[in-house]
Amino acid sequence: MKKKLLVSIFLFGILLSVSSCYSTDYNVDSNNSPSVIILDRNVHGNVIKNTYINKYMPKTNFNRNLMNKLKKGSVVYRFGNGSGKKVLICAGMHGNEPQGPLAVLKFMSFLKGKHINGTIYIIPFAIPRTTGLNTRNYRGYDPNRKVSVKGSPANKILKFALANDIDYIMDIHAANGVESSGLIFYRNQFEKSWASYVKKRAKCNIRFQRTPGSLRMAASSKKINTITIEVNRKYSSNKAIYTELRMIKYSSQYLGLLKI
Repeated sequence: MKKKLLVSIFLFGILLSVSSCYSTDYNVDSNNSPSVIILDRNVHGNVIKNTYINKYMPKTNFNRNLMNKLKKGSVVYRFGNGSGKKVLICAGMHGNEPQGPLAVLKFMSFLKGKHINGTIYIIPFAIPRTTGLNTRNYRGYDPNRKVSVKGSPANKILKFALANDIDYIMDIHAANGVESSGLIFYRNQFEKSWASYVKKRAKCNIRFQRTPGSLRMAASSKKINTITIEVNRKYSSNKAIYTELRMIKYSSQYLGLLKI
């Protein structure tokens, strides 16, 4: 009897440790209950120090748990069971572009209860440290121009994509001079078709662009179709966040991941 009691306590402990990976804000079906891993411990930081993030991020249990995880490093959430089309959504490569992570957090909330035809990996804050400091550069350089440098944040994200057989990447940014309706950069014909679909529905703009050293260029050269989704950093916060959210949703719909 005592032995059975000890076994029961042990099994209950295992269940608790597994369930701690999930937030109570994500009461969803088994198809898209998110699992999470720490990707890069070198870039840990407190993103709440960024006043923009602190002001506009919904104060949910999930987000509070995420903030604590980011103090240990960047994280990757996985929605889906790892099969089918695999998509990586990455935001926060530049710490002074908080609109991107906030839009991605809203997209993660949107996924609640949705059936996903495939697998979606999400990195909401690529470099928590620079987001907390509200700065573009990481250790003195632009992190989205150093993807080829071994051990750099972008390099680790690219390696993660390759190791997990990612088929598509959405790289989420914000910049000065972007049209109020948003902008998508593409490089090849498939990416152009992808961007054109989003343009028709979200009424955004699209543009061919090569950016040496960027995650988009490196991933595309490795046969991972990648688009960069941009909004204007100077427009009102809610407008920019929801503009980006719409583009992310339609980009996902084009790939057949979900219906919006």
